[in-house]
Amino acid sequence: MADYKQIMQDYNNKRPEFRGTSFIGVSRNGKRNWQIISMFNGSKFYLGTVDNMLKAAIIYDIFSTQTKGINAKTNFNYTVREMKCIISLPCLMKIKNRIQDLKRKGQ
Repeated sequence: MADYKQIMQDYNNKRPEFRGTSFIGVSRNGKRNWQIISMFNGSKFYLGTVDNMLKAAIIYDIFSTQTKGINAKTNFNYTVREMKCIISLPCLMKIKNRIQDLKRKGQ
């Protein structure tokens, strides 16, 4: 994988006002943050915002693999061992829903 600085430099040299990326499910949200959005069962899921385009792409890959299975389209190629690790991680949607529930109870 190319280093992050080179990817960002290439991205910024193309079209700085362009919000999209070459990564599936990742777009710019403002000037510095990157948002992750995925489609699942005909619904759009907003997974969150991170400060790094590569982090966003990896989070998308994890969610996509967890929800769509081993044949999901991902941004990077993974070994069998890496895929097993991704599948064994806690489900991102369950974690996000639990955080939202805790925030609601705290209000």
